[in-house]
Amino acid sequence: MRSILSELVRGDRLVVIDSFSFSEAKTRLLVNALGELGADCRMQNVLLVLSEANDAVRLASRNLWKVEVLSVKNVNPVSLVHSDKVFFEVDALKQLEGALT
Repeated sequence: MRSILSELVRGDRLVVIDSFSFSEAKTRLLVNALGELGADCRMQNVLLVLSEANDAVRLASRNLWKVEVLSVKNVNPVSLVHSDKVFFEVDALKQLEGALT
């Protein structure tokens, strides 16, 4: 996992964000937010790693077949390698770092 994360950083494919949440579970809101962060979720495989389950984000991503939403406890090497862009919440990255040490 550490090697994969290092490769994501080297390839400029890993982005750390403060938090990822919406007031409504709208696909349009998710597409716009990802676009502002530099990801085209219609052309790229995008992985969102959240510190805890967020129903609004999960529901908003259901219609986007190239977007995968995982909580940090469910993140796996296959999802990381398969993604063109990986977005980690700060708290999720801290939790994963604690689990890898």
